[in-house]
Amino acid sequence: MIIVLEGLDGVGKSSACLALARALGAASLSTPTAEVRAFRERFDGAFRDPLARSVAYAATVVEAGRRARQLVQSGRPVVIDRYWLSTLVYAERPEALAGLGEAVEAPDLTLYLHAPLALRRARLRARGPLHEHDLHTLIEANDARLDRLYRGLLRHRAAGEGRLIDASGGPEEVLAAMLGAVSAATEGQRRGQLLLFAA
Repeated sequence: MIIVLEGLDGVGKSSACLALARALGAASLSTPTAEVRAFRERFDGAFRDPLARSVAYAATVVEAGRRARQLVQSGRPVVIDRYWLSTLVYAERPEALAGLGEAVEAPDLTLYLHAPLALRRARLRARGPLHEHDLHTLIEANDARLDRLYRGLLRHRAAGEGRLIDASGGPEEVLAAMLGAVSAATEGQRRGQLLLFAA
Protein backbone atom coordinates (compact mmCIF):
# COMPACT_ATOMS: atom_id res chain seq x y z
CA MET A 1 0.00 0.00 0.00
CA ILE A 2 0.90 3.64 -0.45
CA ILE A 3 -0.32 5.43 2.67
CA VAL A 4 -0.30 9.23 2.88
CA LEU A 5 -0.44 11.34 6.04
CA GLU A 6 -1.90 14.82 5.65
CA GLY A 7 -2.75 17.57 8.11
CA LEU A 8 -1.99 21.06 9.32
CA ASP A 9 1.32 21.93 10.96
CA GLY A 10 1.49 20.89 14.60
CA VAL A 11 -0.69 17.77 14.37
CA GLY A 12 2.39 15.53 14.60
CA LYS A 13 2.52 14.26 11.02
CA SER A 14 6.27 13.73 10.79
CA SER A 15 6.50 11.77 14.04
CA ALA A 16 3.36 9.80 13.16
CA CYS A 17 4.74 9.03 9.70
CA LEU A 18 7.95 7.56 11.15
CA ALA A 19 6.05 5.62 13.81
CA LEU A 20 3.61 4.16 11.27
CA ALA A 21 6.43 3.27 8.85
CA ARG A 22 8.29 1.46 11.66
CA ALA A 23 5.16 -0.41 12.75
CA LEU A 24 4.42 -1.55 9.18
CA GLY A 25 8.02 -2.17 8.11
CA ALA A 26 7.37 0.44 5.42
CA ALA A 27 9.59 2.89 3.58
CA SER A 28 9.13 6.50 4.68
CA LEU A 29 9.00 9.36 2.14
CA SER A 30 7.98 13.00 2.33
CA THR A 31 7.19 15.91 0.08
CA PRO A 32 9.00 17.96 -0.80
CA THR A 33 11.56 15.22 -1.38
CA ALA A 34 14.70 15.05 0.78
CA GLU A 35 16.83 16.52 -2.01
CA VAL A 36 14.61 19.63 -2.16
CA ARG A 37 14.34 19.98 1.63
CA ALA A 38 18.14 20.19 1.80
CA PHE A 39 17.96 23.63 0.16
CA ARG A 40 14.35 24.57 0.91
CA GLU A 41 14.91 28.28 1.56
CA ARG A 42 16.74 28.72 -1.76
CA PHE A 43 14.08 26.62 -3.50
CA ASP A 44 11.27 28.82 -2.12
CA GLY A 45 13.21 31.96 -3.00
CA ALA A 46 13.66 30.83 -6.60
CA PHE A 47 9.95 31.31 -7.33
CA ARG A 48 8.48 34.78 -6.95
CA ASP A 49 5.24 33.83 -8.64
CA PRO A 50 2.92 31.82 -6.31
CA LEU A 51 1.67 29.65 -9.18
CA ALA A 52 5.23 28.82 -10.24
CA ARG A 53 6.01 27.83 -6.64
CA SER A 54 2.89 25.62 -6.50
CA VAL A 55 3.88 23.89 -9.76
CA ALA A 56 7.42 23.34 -8.45
CA TYR A 57 6.09 21.71 -5.27
CA ALA A 58 3.63 19.69 -7.34
CA ALA A 59 6.60 18.30 -9.28
CA THR A 60 8.10 16.98 -6.04
CA VAL A 61 4.81 15.14 -5.38
CA VAL A 62 4.93 13.51 -8.83
CA GLU A 63 8.51 12.41 -8.09
CA ALA A 64 7.63 11.03 -4.63
CA GLY A 65 4.68 9.14 -6.12
CA ARG A 66 6.88 7.47 -8.72
CA ARG A 67 9.39 6.46 -6.04
CA ALA A 68 6.57 5.12 -3.88
CA ARG A 69 5.13 3.03 -6.72
CA GLN A 70 8.56 1.50 -7.41
CA LEU A 71 8.94 0.55 -3.74
CA VAL A 72 5.46 -0.98 -3.63
CA GLN A 73 6.17 -2.97 -6.80
CA SER A 74 9.28 -4.35 -5.10
CA GLY A 75 7.05 -5.58 -2.25
CA ARG A 76 7.49 -2.79 0.30
CA PRO A 77 4.68 -0.58 1.64
CA VAL A 78 5.27 3.18 1.73
CA VAL A 79 4.18 5.94 4.11
CA ILE A 80 4.41 9.52 2.78
CA ASP A 81 4.45 12.66 4.93
CA ARG A 82 2.35 15.21 2.95
CA TYR A 83 1.29 14.62 -0.63
CA TRP A 84 -1.10 15.93 -3.27
CA LEU A 85 -3.85 17.15 -0.93
CA SER A 86 -1.42 19.52 0.78
CA THR A 87 -0.32 20.77 -2.63
CA LEU A 88 -3.92 21.61 -3.52
CA VAL A 89 -4.84 23.05 -0.11
CA TYR A 90 -1.92 25.48 -0.04
CA ALA A 91 -1.88 26.35 -3.77
CA GLU A 92 -2.70 29.90 -4.81
CA ARG A 93 -4.72 28.55 -7.78
CA PRO A 94 -5.44 24.83 -7.24
CA GLU A 95 -7.52 24.62 -10.42
CA ALA A 96 -4.37 25.40 -12.43
CA LEU A 97 -2.82 22.15 -11.14
CA ALA A 98 -5.67 19.91 -12.33
CA GLY A 99 -3.81 18.57 -15.37
CA LEU A 100 -0.69 17.81 -13.38
CA GLY A 101 -2.83 16.03 -10.80
CA GLU A 102 -3.57 13.35 -13.39
CA ALA A 103 0.13 12.43 -13.36
CA VAL A 104 0.20 11.99 -9.57
CA GLU A 105 0.30 8.41 -8.34
CA ALA A 106 -2.92 7.87 -6.38
CA PRO A 107 -2.32 6.48 -2.87
CA ASP A 108 -4.32 3.57 -1.50
CA LEU A 109 -5.10 5.38 1.74
CA THR A 110 -4.90 8.97 3.00
CA LEU A 111 -5.00 9.59 6.74
CA TYR A 112 -5.94 13.17 7.61
CA LEU A 113 -4.59 13.91 11.08
CA HIS A 114 -6.45 16.70 12.82
CA ALA A 115 -6.16 18.37 16.23
CA PRO A 116 -7.74 21.44 17.86
CA LEU A 117 -6.13 24.79 17.08
CA ALA A 118 -5.07 25.38 20.73
CA LEU A 119 -3.20 22.07 20.77
CA ARG A 120 -1.53 22.79 17.43
CA ARG A 121 -0.42 26.18 18.77
CA ALA A 122 1.10 24.60 21.89
CA ARG A 123 2.91 21.90 19.88
CA LEU A 124 4.33 24.36 17.36
CA ARG A 125 5.53 26.75 20.08
CA ALA A 126 7.23 23.85 21.86
CA ARG A 127 9.26 23.20 18.69
CA GLY A 128 10.91 26.61 18.81
CA PRO A 129 10.66 29.74 16.66
CA LEU A 130 7.62 29.77 14.39
CA HIS A 131 7.97 30.30 10.65
CA GLU A 132 5.70 32.62 8.68
CA HIS A 133 3.91 29.58 7.21
CA ASP A 134 3.18 28.26 10.74
CA LEU A 135 1.81 31.61 11.88
CA HIS A 136 -0.51 31.72 8.86
CA THR A 137 -2.14 28.39 9.79
CA LEU A 138 -2.55 29.44 13.44
CA ILE A 139 -5.01 32.21 12.58
CA GLU A 140 -8.47 30.89 13.50
CA ALA A 141 -10.11 31.70 10.15
CA ASN A 142 -7.25 30.08 8.22
CA ASP A 143 -7.29 27.02 10.47
CA ALA A 144 -11.02 26.52 9.79
CA ARG A 145 -10.66 27.15 6.04
CA LEU A 146 -7.69 24.80 5.58
CA ASP A 147 -9.34 22.09 7.69
CA ARG A 148 -12.51 22.36 5.57
CA LEU A 149 -10.45 22.06 2.36
CA TYR A 150 -8.58 19.00 3.60
CA ARG A 151 -11.80 17.27 4.68
CA GLY A 152 -13.44 17.98 1.32
CA LEU A 153 -10.44 16.63 -0.58
CA LEU A 154 -10.56 13.31 1.29
CA ARG A 155 -13.15 12.32 -1.34
CA HIS A 156 -10.81 13.28 -4.21
CA ARG A 157 -9.31 10.58 -6.46
CA ALA A 158 -5.86 11.69 -5.30
CA ALA A 159 -6.70 10.63 -1.73
CA GLY A 160 -7.50 7.00 -2.49
CA GLU A 161 -9.54 5.95 0.53
CA GLY A 162 -9.66 8.92 2.91
CA ARG A 163 -9.97 8.64 6.69
CA LEU A 164 -9.94 11.11 9.58
CA ILE A 165 -7.54 10.46 12.46
CA ASP A 166 -7.85 12.28 15.79
CA ALA A 167 -4.28 13.42 16.52
CA SER A 168 -5.05 15.13 19.83
CA GLY A 169 -3.98 12.13 21.92
CA GLY A 170 -0.53 10.81 22.71
CA PRO A 171 1.74 9.12 20.15
CA GLU A 172 0.57 5.61 21.09
CA GLU A 173 -3.10 6.54 20.68
CA VAL A 174 -2.48 8.15 17.31
CA LEU A 175 -0.46 5.15 16.12
CA ALA A 176 -3.22 2.77 17.25
CA ALA A 177 -5.83 4.80 15.36
CA MET A 178 -3.70 4.84 12.21
CA LEU A 179 -3.03 1.10 12.40
CA GLY A 180 -6.77 0.52 12.81
CA ALA A 181 -7.46 2.57 9.68
CA VAL A 182 -4.77 0.70 7.72
CA SER A 183 -6.16 -2.64 8.86
CA ALA A 184 -9.72 -1.65 7.83
CA ALA A 185 -8.51 -0.41 4.43
CA THR A 186 -6.48 -3.59 3.87
CA GLU A 187 -9.49 -5.73 4.74
CA GLY A 188 -11.66 -3.66 2.39
CA GLN A 189 -9.14 -4.17 -0.44
CA ARG A 190 -9.05 -7.90 0.25
CA ARG A 191 -12.84 -8.15 0.12
CA GLY A 192 -12.88 -6.18 -3.13
CA GLN A 193 -10.31 -8.50 -4.69
CA LEU A 194 -12.33 -11.56 -3.60
CA LEU A 195 -15.50 -10.10 -5.14
CA LEU A 196 -13.61 -9.39 -8.37
CA PHE A 197 -12.24 -12.93 -8.39
CA ALA A 198 -15.72 -14.39 -7.75
CA ALA A 199 -17.20 -12.35 -10.60
